[in-house]
Amino acid sequence: PPLSLGAALPPPALKFPVPRRCPGLQRAESPAESMMPKAHRKEDFLKSGLPPRLPLMALRSTIVYPLGTIAVQMGAPENMALLRAYNDDPGLTVALVVAGGELDEPVDTSKFVGRVGVAARVHERINLPGDTVQITLQGLRRIVVEEIHQTDPFPIAGIRPARDTPPGANELDDLITRVISASETLADLIDRIPDEVPAILKMNVSDPGRFADLAATNMNFRIQDKDGGLQSLDV
Repeated sequence: PPLSLGAALPPPALKFPVPRRCPGLQRAESPAESMMPKAHRKEDFLKSGLPPRLPLMALRSTIVYPLGTIAVQMGAPENMALLRAYNDDPGLTVALVVAGGELDEPVDTSKFVGRVGVAARVHERINLPGDTVQITLQGLRRIVVEEIHQTDPFPIAGIRPARDTPPGANELDDLITRVISASETLADLIDRIPDEVPAILKMNVSDPGRFADLAATNMNFRIQDKDGGLQSLDV
């Protein structure tokens, strides 16, 4: 069964630079919600500590960026085992990583060591037919997977917080201007990109990292490229 709702769409014909986050498409909160300023939330998440180990959840066709929210349908045995093990935990936090390959291929957790993922909180669970569960995930912050402590019945990863490298002031304004211009062009050409996306991007230029995440979240990009952007900590 699929690990998550939605399938990656073909990449757009146009290509343009994103300051840090490369392409990808995700089912997230609406642009109006996901792109509103959240500086205070980001500061809170960055200051809050994470445990050195987190249960690991692998996704194939989507991911959530820090401060984003997404509904995902879970059906993979290891993900179901994780949710059952923490069924009574209302504040469950997991390590999210993107797993390559086809939906029916087994997940090799050893390949996640050294990769960047996202610590996310599980907020809601809805039981569905076919032994699947829909959950709502809220991204908290980037993390790095340092080791895998357990693989059965579900993975548990040793993690550490990831640290961004701030952009240079000389290149920042030019990059942001080019991304906004490209978003305006894409919004005119692609129906799946709401018209308000460029305007709301302009409201979030004060935080370059958040701006880049929002650009990648709300445009029609491939999941492989989106994960590539997630791996880059150079804003």
